[in-house]
Amino acid sequence: MNKDEQFQKIALFRYSLIASAIAGTFEAPSLAQHFRNVAAKKHLHPDGRHLSVTVHSLERWYYSYKKLGLVGITPVVRADAGKPRVLTETAITQLHEIKEKFPYITGKAIYKKLIEAGAINAAETSLSALHRFIRNNGLKSSPVDQQLVKAFEMEFANDCWQADYSEYLSIPIFPHGQRGCLRFQAPRCCATKNCRNSF
Repeated sequence: MNKDEQFQKIALFRYSLIASAIAGTFEAPSLAQHFRNVAAKKHLHPDGRHLSVTVHSLERWYYSYKKLGLVGITPVVRADAGKPRVLTETAITQLHEIKEKFPYITGKAIYKKLIEAGAINAAETSLSALHRFIRNNGLKSSPVDQQLVKAFEMEFANDCWQADYSEYLSIPIFPHGQRGCLRFQAPRCCATKNCRNSF
């Protein structure tokens, strides 16, 4: 099925939802209520899916049909289809360069770099638009690639141990009625001048 046939079927599907409104044969007390009744149901789309439509879409198709006929509710292909509307050629070139230099960089980090370089304007290009471009153009790192990025990877268990500690740990104590504290420092332990005790 080519695009023209597909769009024609979609137009007929849309018409089937507004036909009773066009003919004035609906049973609801008002046109608005009729559209709400239609929107509350599931409808078989030409692609085989059962879906619901919004009241806004029904109203838009209704008035478009009354003005232009079937042409008014037939989908059209945008002239800029397939071309990003918010990314310039310069931004796209820099995006590819960043991905080539940093294969596992996140979309958010790319977005920040492009803004810092002046390739995009945050007020005109959103992060979601950049993510959409990356996804649609196959620039997203695959799960297999992401699994290769590991800080540590050993062949057997216990080949690598990691630990974290606080450089200083103070414990308040009260020897001989004096206020003081013990301070521990890795890798040795020592006491403060107020508490001459040590471990």
